[in-house]
Amino acid sequence: MDSLWYGQPVFSKKTVREDPMKTKYLRIPLGIMLCVGAFFVSTPVRAIDMMEGMWEQTMEVKMEGMPGVPAMPFTTTQCMTKKDLVPQSSENKGNCKVLEQKITGNKVVWKAKCTEKDSVIESEGDITYNGTTYSGSQKTKITEKGGGVMNSTAKMKGRRLGDCK
Repeated sequence: MDSLWYGQPVFSKKTVREDPMKTKYLRIPLGIMLCVGAFFVSTPVRAIDMMEGMWEQTMEVKMEGMPGVPAMPFTTTQCMTKKDLVPQSSENKGNCKVLEQKITGNKVVWKAKCTEKDSVIESEGDITYNGTTYSGSQKTKITEKGGGVMNSTAKMKGRRLGDCK
């Protein structure tokens, strides 16, 4: 200490030397933490648990604003791959585009838009894959050229039938 300033010690500009053994051993855990962190950053996320192939999809569609009308079930088949995780109906496959798709674990969330001759169909949904099955839901808004709007909700389930043909 060089002097006192208002009763507090004032230190000189002498540098404080750290114990070289402390810093040497501190570098090892820091290095390990950096390597482990780099491993997790460079490791790809686990692939979705879905077997590619021919899938059967069953949907139960309920039209909103139509009380007393039971859900309408229908079944389609589709060859599905990990590049094409969103189920599509065969009649409008060429006119539809997936606008957004997010995959978290085994869950796929999407927004899609289909353009037909007399209407525009907008949908958003989610499905969770479990190897050879999936389940999920979808909300759909159909806007007709004349301005009429219909909304529906659907429960979906799917199962793998085998290889694509």
